[in-house]
Amino acid sequence: MRRYIDNGRFHRVCLNLPPELGTDKGPTALELGVTSFAGRISQIFYLMSKKMRVSVSALKVNVKAEKPDDTKTVTKAHIEIKVTTNESEDKINRVWQHTQLL
Repeated sequence: MRRYIDNGRFHRVCLNLPPELGTDKGPTALELGVTSFAGRISQIFYLMSKKMRVSVSALKVNVKAEKPDDTKTVTKAHIEIKVTTNESEDKINRVWQHTQLL
């Protein structure tokens, strides 16, 4: 069963049930939540880098969420960021530390 949700700003997203229950033509609400979490990390990191005057030419955020079969939601998330920059590792680590505080 596909459903469409709207954020009230002309943006619409298709959601679906898990493949065994739906048509697999969109992410589940839980998958969308994890994707949104990765997007938020990316936004905060980018804003922090600008504020701290640290140049970032590319940023990739991967979030691998764990949802054990005996739970109804995500219990752990492993975050990996890949930053393309000419800045020092120390500067990037400081941006990451500030990102985690927000």
